[in-house]
Amino acid sequence: MENIVRLENWSLTHGLYQAPEQGCHLIGNVYGHPTRPDGRRVRTSTVVRIDRITETIETRSGSIYELGEVDPDYERMFPDARKRVFHTILEPVGKISWDEASEEVLSEHAELWEKLAEI
Repeated sequence: MENIVRLENWSLTHGLYQAPEQGCHLIGNVYGHPTRPDGRRVRTSTVVRIDRITETIETRSGSIYELGEVDPDYERMFPDARKRVFHTILEPVGKISWDEASEEVLSEHAELWEKLAEI
């Protein structure tokens, strides 16, 4: 069985000067990580898979995260953050990779992207 790491006080970030289709990262305090002490604030590698069924997130490094409490400031900025991560961001049910989601979003909004490129 995979080692699942708990992430508390978490938020999602795209980082500075990073294209949205390159994915996002989690930031939070880790518990149960094989190389980081409990409570250490970390920024994960890129999110590659969101599993709605188990409500876990896999990153490019292969780590699997279970999300605990949302960072209060992040929750104020993005109400219902947990629900949005697992049930709103991605349309398909079950596992989907970030690349698949990005491709889906880009194709759905192709006309908007073309208009923005003209500006």
